[in-house]
Amino acid sequence: IFIDNNPDPKVAKLNFGPAAGAGGERSFATRVRVDNFSHARAVLELDDGSLHMATKFLAAAGGCAAMQAKDPEADMTGLGKTIVRTFEPALSSNPIWSGQVMIKHPNNNGMQLDINTAKFIPARYVKEVTVKRDGELVFTLDSTFSISTNPNFRFTFAKGETNALEVTAVDTDGASFDGTTTRQGGS
Repeated sequence: IFIDNNPDPKVAKLNFGPAAGAGGERSFATRVRVDNFSHARAVLELDDGSLHMATKFLAAAGGCAAMQAKDPEADMTGLGKTIVRTFEPALSSNPIWSGQVMIKHPNNNGMQLDINTAKFIPARYVKEVTVKRDGELVFTLDSTFSISTNPNFRFTFAKGETNALEVTAVDTDGASFDGTTTRQGGS
């Protein structure tokens, strides 16, 4: 995923595993920071090496250097709290489920000013996320500071035995955060 006019155009790289499923439509969604009017691009490389790209113009600006409205120290309260949810398909015959991962993290990018000190807040953001279903890989995500505050990921995955999702995330300071679902449709 790329945003052409961001300070770092690469937003994230996803690698899908076997639990993402084969064939059919798949989806992945997240919130991003946009520094200036820009094209967002999703580039997909298939197993056969062919590349496919979708592009959308974004009319937004200021997201990368916007001043932090909250107290940076208070924003660290509950750092890493991870909520993981699964959603059954409307039709029980559909083998594709949906999942959601929400991580409490300020995802500071080093370009935001602290409103109390007028100094830059040091960069600290979620850089890696691994999601497994029933122990089998759904995806790994290698992200940059372009992912918004409190990262939120929505995605589809193939139906498994219990459909329990296990998530591990690591930030740039090396802190690790975990979350799981213990039953289908639960959090």
